[in-house]
Amino acid sequence: MKTVNVLRVTTCVKPDANVLMYVDNIRNDLQQYNIQCQFTERKKRTIKSLFTYTTTPVLIIQKNGIYLYISPEEKISYQESTMNIKFKEYKKSGVLPPLVQLIAENKNCTQHIADCTMGLGNDLMLMALTLPYAQFTAFEQNFYIHFTIKWSMHYYCNHINRDLKQAFDRIQFQYGSVVQSKAAYDVYYVDCLYHNTIEASNINHLVKFVENDEQNDDALLDYVTSKAGKVVLRAEYNSPIIKDYGFIMSVRRNTVTHYGYLINKQH
Repeated sequence: MKTVNVLRVTTCVKPDANVLMYVDNIRNDLQQYNIQCQFTERKKRTIKSLFTYTTTPVLIIQKNGIYLYISPEEKISYQESTMNIKFKEYKKSGVLPPLVQLIAENKNCTQHIADCTMGLGNDLMLMALTLPYAQFTAFEQNFYIHFTIKWSMHYYCNHINRDLKQAFDRIQFQYGSVVQSKAAYDVYYVDCLYHNTIEASNINHLVKFVENDEQNDDALLDYVTSKAGKVVLRAEYNSPIIKDYGFIMSVRRNTVTHYGYLINKQH
């Protein structure tokens, strides 16, 4: 069965007041999307039984977080992952992570930064934590990833690790591509390994649920490099994109991927 633009929402078996509050908030938020949504009572059903008659993804609001299950065995949500390690290193050394060094000259920047390839949100949160005065807009073309990360990050930062709340509050989540945006940004961050990241997270087939959401790196880069501002790139060291667009790369030893930047002539 084709499950494009259909979402189920349910809770843990014994929801508390906080879980039920998130049900209401998510129900209200879904009204802005052209999405078929089914709210169902969990009762005592197992996650496996939720997929007995349908493969439609189900968003489950639990006491320990919000998760999108795309099968009984596969789920996504916001996780600190490697972001936490990089942030701890920064707090210990005072040296900004390589990505952030290319975004801003120092932590006091007040720029408006577009994360053009949000994915699971780890680079986004790292930037927001290390640049406490900057504003962020996170673009994601896959509805399931956009909606899940937006709400699971909300839950995580407000109820699991409140140290992240101030960073989260400076992020706006945008469903769609920056190419359709009419806003201007000081910095555009593009991760051309986005789909590799998705595949490494075991949710590569989730992307295929949505029609026409394949990331077109050329169209994206053509757009952001036509705008006034800085473009920051994450790519493999031998990517033809580097030469094609004239990125200045910051080569790091013993790594396959590198960060680079260019400043548009209009800037």
